[in-house]
Amino acid sequence: MISRIVSATEYYDHVASSYNDHQTANDRMVREEVSSIFRQYVSYGNVLDFGGGTGLDLPWLVREGYYVYFLEPSVHMRTIAKQIRLSFADNMPMVFVEEMTDIFQWTPSTLPFYEKMSGILLNFAVLNSINQLIIFFRNISMVCKRDTFLVMTLVSSQPKNILKNYGASQWIRQLIKGKSVIETHYNDMIHQTFLYSVHIIKKFAGRHFKFVSCRHIPNSDFMILILVAK
Repeated sequence: MISRIVSATEYYDHVASSYNDHQTANDRMVREEVSSIFRQYVSYGNVLDFGGGTGLDLPWLVREGYYVYFLEPSVHMRTIAKQIRLSFADNMPMVFVEEMTDIFQWTPSTLPFYEKMSGILLNFAVLNSINQLIIFFRNISMVCKRDTFLVMTLVSSQPKNILKNYGASQWIRQLIKGKSVIETHYNDMIHQTFLYSVHIIKKFAGRHFKFVSCRHIPNSDFMILILVAK
């Protein structure tokens, strides 16, 4: 069987049914840490849960009183997330984005919504599934207002993390280029994960966003990086 590289959307459509089963205690700890940090920067308003997966962040986002726009390109992941919606009161402020879920198709006149966000969450390495960062940051800025915070967890680019999990060759690529690619094989599919240095993200985001902070999340392979819209 010949393996083929697939989009993140296709890959997550295939793994959606078992995704939640693989969540660990450390994953829950990361989610709690991200929730605490997100609330420090975004106190109220419209929030976009971008690449929201199976909706595991929805309970705390709704509990904090945000008006949540949930955007997940994978139909199967989004379907599971909608089941979480059933546990909330009918009047909970929430929108499931169904059209124009591919950010690379966005233009100023063809957005999935035209409300401006106070905060945008990309949790659990969503950015690591995106290859074209310049276009991503340009397009996501279209739904931002000035001082919108972008809160992201990414696979940590710390040398010890890359060496431990991916080996010396990936660390050297990261050191030279600021980016390396990890391939995950699942049945006949290959899912690509893009490891980015903080420097590369700052460079590609810089036209639309200012760097705020970045730090490693203890006892995990993630770092949390925060940008703010110009």
